[in-house]
Amino acid sequence: MTNAPPFAAPDRSHLLLDFALRFYTALRTIRLYPPTNPQVQRSNEAMIRSLQALLETTPEDAVVLALSDRKLLVCGEHLADKEQQRPQVQGLITLFSRAKIHSLSFQSSLSLNECVTLTQTLSTLL
Repeated sequence: MTNAPPFAAPDRSHLLLDFALRFYTALRTIRLYPPTNPQVQRSNEAMIRSLQALLETTPEDAVVLALSDRKLLVCGEHLADKEQQRPQVQGLITLFSRAKIHSLSFQSSLSLNECVTLTQTLSTLL
């Protein structure tokens, strides 16, 4: 009889989706609260943790969110069709389209202050 590990590592498709969802959550949260609010800090910290987890699965030193044919790509991979329909993903697609953003790259060195500044700036376009 073998022992199962205490937890299973998330698969890459989950990490790709998680990063997009965490980014959108950070954008929405900073629209509701001032940048110094603890909830804003937590949502941006969660986004950075998601970024770091995703970077551990890719040889590149950046995570790229991109829009192609009205579909969101994360690290060059399309999210599954059912994930493309999630409100958060649709929100990112709308944001990218409205702001005419083709892609955003997130480096491993992204700091909490930089993350808050980015989300605060982009949230005005939601």
